[in-house]
Amino acid sequence: KVKGFAIDTFVQKGVCWSLAVFCGSVLVLGLLLRIIDALLFTQEEPSTCLWEVLFCGLATGALLLSTGPKIVKKSSKATPSPSAAPSRSSRCLPDEEAQVARVVQQLRDAEFQAAEKEFLRLARHDLSSASTQSLIAACADVDVTRASGWLQVLRKNERQISPKSFQLVVDALIKDVRMVEAEELLLKMLECPISVISGALVALFRQLELERIEELLLKLRQVGSRHWIFGLSVLLRSDRHINSFEDVEGWMQRAIDAKVPLEGNLFNSCITALARLGHPVLAEKWLKRMVCHAAPDPNSIATVISTYKAAKKRPVDNYLQRIKAKELHLDVSAFNQIIKSCIHLEDVDDAHRWLQLATEICDGPSLDSLWYSTVIGLSVRLGKAEIAERWITFQVERGFSKDPSSFNAVITCHARQGTFQAAERLVRFMCEQGVEPDLVTLGAAVHSMARGNQPRRAEEMFQMIVKRGHTSPDVVAFNALIDAWVRAEDVKRAEEWLRQMLEAQVEPSVVSYSSILHAYAKQGNIEAAEKVMQQMKEKNLEANVVTYTTLINACVKAGDIPRAEKFFELMQNAGIEANAMTYSSLLNVCAKAGDYQRAEVWLEKMCGSLVPTEVCFNNVIDACAKAGQAKRAEEWLWRLQGDVHGLSATRQSFTAAAQAYAKTGAFGDVERLFRAMEAQGISMDAFCLTVQLSSYARARPRQRERMEEALRKYQAQGLRITPPPLRVAKSVLGNSRLQQLMLERGIQAPRDASDSWH
Repeated sequence: KVKGFAIDTFVQKGVCWSLAVFCGSVLVLGLLLRIIDALLFTQEEPSTCLWEVLFCGLATGALLLSTGPKIVKKSSKATPSPSAAPSRSSRCLPDEEAQVARVVQQLRDAEFQAAEKEFLRLARHDLSSASTQSLIAACADVDVTRASGWLQVLRKNERQISPKSFQLVVDALIKDVRMVEAEELLLKMLECPISVISGALVALFRQLELERIEELLLKLRQVGSRHWIFGLSVLLRSDRHINSFEDVEGWMQRAIDAKVPLEGNLFNSCITALARLGHPVLAEKWLKRMVCHAAPDPNSIATVISTYKAAKKRPVDNYLQRIKAKELHLDVSAFNQIIKSCIHLEDVDDAHRWLQLATEICDGPSLDSLWYSTVIGLSVRLGKAEIAERWITFQVERGFSKDPSSFNAVITCHARQGTFQAAERLVRFMCEQGVEPDLVTLGAAVHSMARGNQPRRAEEMFQMIVKRGHTSPDVVAFNALIDAWVRAEDVKRAEEWLRQMLEAQVEPSVVSYSSILHAYAKQGNIEAAEKVMQQMKEKNLEANVVTYTTLINACVKAGDIPRAEKFFELMQNAGIEANAMTYSSLLNVCAKAGDYQRAEVWLEKMCGSLVPTEVCFNNVIDACAKAGQAKRAEEWLWRLQGDVHGLSATRQSFTAAAQAYAKTGAFGDVERLFRAMEAQGISMDAFCLTVQLSSYARARPRQRERMEEALRKYQAQGLRITPPPLRVAKSVLGNSRLQQLMLERGIQAPRDASDSWH
């Protein structure tokens, strides 16, 4: 080969170049030999000419042989020629994919001998990493022992082995519980680069016992210190073998005692292990020691910060300040790790601060967009719309994202908080920045105005978005606008928007009509509510249980029991099952009318099909009280208290029953019921006090002393006395005595009642 290089050199450079090199070599070496001759020999004994010529010839040949290969390589790169030496690419297979596919198919067809023969032939060529991986993966699927042998063939032929190929074989051996073979394969492949054996080493360490791992570490030490350090790093990350901080520090001390160069990977594993075990202080200690051996790794710094946050032992503001001052360096991955820990702890304020610092230090687009969305989502979920709005505007202003879905979530959050001004500001910002509002935006914005009782602004927002021409309102948007006017108790305007909905050829839903029904029910306008119901039928919209319940509620104000029962019957005829709210509304109508007998009938009927609520019982008690049936009201009170469904009497239950006795001046029964209530752990309120004082006022004779004592007791409990009980007390005690009593007890007269004392 050397001779070939020299000949190629002469051929490429020509005769002139060869003669020039030869003559120059002879001249230079001849002069050197003359000097040596003068020093070593006397003039009486001159050296022979033959010796000079021979020496010069050898030197010239050596010069040509040493310079020839370099010249050939350089010239072949500069000006390739057909006579150049074969390159590496000439050893590659032109149809590599097809030949590899053929071997894979042979393995699937169980033609192992043919596949083995083909593989040995292919292994003599430079196969790509993808081809090698395909061959090993296919072989490992059918015969992992053969795949192990193929890996060794590739290593002997000095072919490239991908980490994935090696790990496939080791994982297959571990899966078959062939741990010894997996260890032997690893030992045979230890001379491969660390990147090749790393994944397999991690998988093997998870399965082996600690004693066997120590033996493998010794063999890794024999290969080289880097392999040993890497093995220690893998061991420290194993939660199976590292169960305490003593284990971590023990292995780290062994690494220090070995007096080998410690790498950053070892410190990272140590810090990660201590973080997993919940020792942020020790993790921080090893982070400081890491500085003596390697630059602090950003992920290690992030791990220490995240551990301190999880342990909640101390704030991490000092790290925040040091990173701002550029004393410590974090990359995108490290920031993502810290933000992830903040999100996990639902600490949106810290997530906001770290994300803000990340945008100042790192490139905005390089940050994981997931964390922007996650911080926005967490802020919305925790009701911190201002933080979510901050990051939405940040993304849009820098051109990262123009997705309206995040805006919609924040607008909805503002609506829940009642900050309709912020919702309006956000919609206008969307329009200014070219983020087109969609249907969800339209509905959310109008709904936020409705919740803020701003129907006019809801109309303005609706029209502003629709006029942009990118969004056509749907039934949800119209319903939100109708709801805005219903909340403002302007039914005519609500009906006007229902009409505009029909003109826009948007089909109304049951909700559209139910909102207007609710408005009329609130007014007690039964006739108008029935007309709306008729419009629903004309549109072939089937009323639901909410619709019929709303109609029954319309009868409450008038106490119209027959019409309420008619609506209930219509609902049943339509095949709609009544719920607890429907029965409660019907009982409320009976209570308003004071018809306790119908109320009792309906409650009994309800108990036959549904579990009643406390409100239903309270309605019956109230009906009995209005009818002057005090004993009957008390019976229903104790029936509620001992209900088999686990219900218990509420403050309203006791007060309604006591009110029936108070009407007749039976203060003893009123006091008895309120004592029973307080025994249940339910305290008095201003309405209870009013009922009790009313019983004293209606008693004959009036109970002035008891009234004063009741006021003293109530005030001693730290409860606020409102105008209604004071007015009752004034009617019995008189203004002067009440003023004196209030002065004695330090009772402040409420503002709205202060004028009545003079």
